[in-house]
Amino acid sequence: MADMAVSATQDEFATILNRVADGKERIVLHRDGEPVAAVIPVEDLKLLERLIEKDLEADPRPPGVIALEGHEGLLRQRVGNDRIVYRVNDDALKVLIAEIGHCRAVDRGL
Repeated sequence: MADMAVSATQDEFATILNRVADGKERIVLHRDGEPVAAVIPVEDLKLLERLIEKDLEADPRPPGVIALEGHEGLLRQRVGNDRIVYRVNDDALKVLIAEIGHCRAVDRGL
């Protein structure tokens, strides 16, 4: 996953879109050093929407979810050939997605 300052996106927008659409890269945009948005492939967005709408909203710890060893608090769930790695913040009622993608790519990234 790449990082980029929001101020750099205006001149680089076409390049950003090509990197995401063609290279399946994910780019996190930062303002004043804080992440504010992400540009992700449409396939990742569809997977996230399906996961949130059908699964995590109803039960953030459904059967089959595995706690990752060596990564305190991270859970992983397989959805078809893809894997979602996330953390549940029960106090804030939030699910924070840490990684999403094909299971081999996600496993290599951890």
